[in-house]
Amino acid sequence: MPRQIIRRKAYVDTKYCVACGECQKNCPLKAITIYKGIYAEVDFNKCVGCSKCAKVCPASIIEIKEGEV
Repeated sequence: MPRQIIRRKAYVDTKYCVACGECQKNCPLKAITIYKGIYAEVDFNKCVGCSKCAKVCPASIIEIKEGEV
């Protein structure tokens, strides 16, 4: 049976994001950008789920989720 690969990724609740930029500043892989000054957006191709963004989010609206690839 093939092994399933689990990947961790950051997910931003864009409804409550205030685009402060703290997550973007603290992402070591530059996987987060601020979209039109409205909310943070995660590039899932770059994100490795390290959770540094979630730890610095003042609104606590970034979640690290696991999913199968």
